[in-house]
Amino acid sequence: MDLLTDDDVRAILAPHVDRRGAVGRLYDTGTVDQDTTADLGALIIELTDAGRFDDADRVGKVLGYAERTGEREPVPGWSRG
Repeated sequence: MDLLTDDDVRAILAPHVDRRGAVGRLYDTGTVDQDTTADLGALIIELTDAGRFDDADRVGKVLGYAERTGEREPVPGWSRG
């Protein structure tokens, strides 16, 4: 799973759907904004601190996806996959 698809991103973030902020916006609408990488980084730290290393690694892949994508507005049809 080197290059993530939009579906991959939604699947990885699904367990964190209740998070507010940029992670929630990315999951809900595909939005990537100035806060996305910081919020994903904070989630990675939380998961690592909880010993959830596989989950942290997957969210790390989403972080890479967000960095490659750059800032973008909500994506039409995002939630429909």
